[in-house]
Amino acid sequence: MHVLQFVAVFTAAIALAAPAAAQTRLNVAIGADVNVVEVHKSLLGPGFKAQVPDVELNVVGTGTGEPASRAIYTVPMFHNQIAIAYHPSKVANPPKTFEELAAWVKANPGRFGYNGIKGGVSGVGFTMGWVYWKTGLYQQLTQGPVDKSKDGAIREAITALRDFNKNVVITNGNAGTLDALNRGEIWMGVVWIDQLVAWKNEGRMDQAVTPTLPAPGLPIYPLYLVVPREAASRDLAARYIDYIATPEVQARAIVERFGWYPGVDPDKVLPLISAKSRELLFKGVSAQDLARYSRQMPLKEYHDMITLAYEEIVR
Repeated sequence: MHVLQFVAVFTAAIALAAPAAAQTRLNVAIGADVNVVEVHKSLLGPGFKAQVPDVELNVVGTGTGEPASRAIYTVPMFHNQIAIAYHPSKVANPPKTFEELAAWVKANPGRFGYNGIKGGVSGVGFTMGWVYWKTGLYQQLTQGPVDKSKDGAIREAITALRDFNKNVVITNGNAGTLDALNRGEIWMGVVWIDQLVAWKNEGRMDQAVTPTLPAPGLPIYPLYLVVPREAASRDLAARYIDYIATPEVQARAIVERFGWYPGVDPDKVLPLISAKSRELLFKGVSAQDLARYSRQMPLKEYHDMITLAYEEIVR
C-alpha cells in the first residue's frame, strides 16, 4: 500500500466538531500549498454548502503533514505532474529521455533551469527522477526494501547531477522557473503542469511553451482527502469527500479551474471538460505518457538519503 506514502506528502484531513447551534462545523485541514486551501474556501466549500446548508466549513492550511495513520476513509482529490517545459521556437526536438536531456544541456549551457531542492518540490522531483535514471533503482527506491548500502549508488548519481548543474540555471523557485521561461532567459525548465496551465489561463505565460515527460519519467503527486477515525459526524465528512469526487465537480474545479489531473476515473471526468481545457492539460504530455512515465516519490528513508547527498555534494 502506498497511500500513506503520498498522504505523508500532501494531506487533506477532514474532522468534524460537535454541532454548534443548528449547524455542524466541518473543519477542513489542508496539508498542501495555498492554492489547494483556496479551492476549498472559494469553490468546493461553497458548492457543498449549497447542497448542505446546515454545514459551516472552517478551512485551515497546515502545511505538509504526517501520514494519516488513523484514517478510515481516503479518496484522491487530484494528481499533479512534474514535467519539463520548453519553447518550441528554441527547442525543435525536445529530449525524449534523460540521456538526451543531459546531452542537450551540455550543448546549450545556461538554457535549462530548475530550482534545486530548496526552492520548490518541482526541483525535488527532478532530482528524484535523475536518481531513478542514473541508478536504475526505481523499483527498490519506491517499493523497498530499504538498504543503506544503496547510498553509494545514490551519491554517484548526485555527483553526476552536480556536474550537470554546471550548465544549468538554478532558479529561485517554481514560479522563478516559469518566469525565466516566459522571459526567454531559459529555453527549457522543470515545472508543475498545473502551474503552467494556470499561468497560461491568466495570460502570464507564452501559450507556445509546451511540457514534455522524458523517459524513464518524473514524479506525480496525488493529494488525498482523509477522514480520521476519531472524527465526529464522520458520515458528513465522507459526504463532503464524495461531493468533491463527483465527475462534475472534478471537471469544473479540479481540471478546468486549476489544471490538475482528476483524482477519480478520468474516463468519467474528461468528457465533461471543455476542448480548451483538454488541450491545455494534455498538450505535450498525453494520457499515454502519464501512464508510462509518471513516477512515485521514493520511500522516506531513500528520500532522506538522496536529499542529504544533494546537500553535501551539490550544495
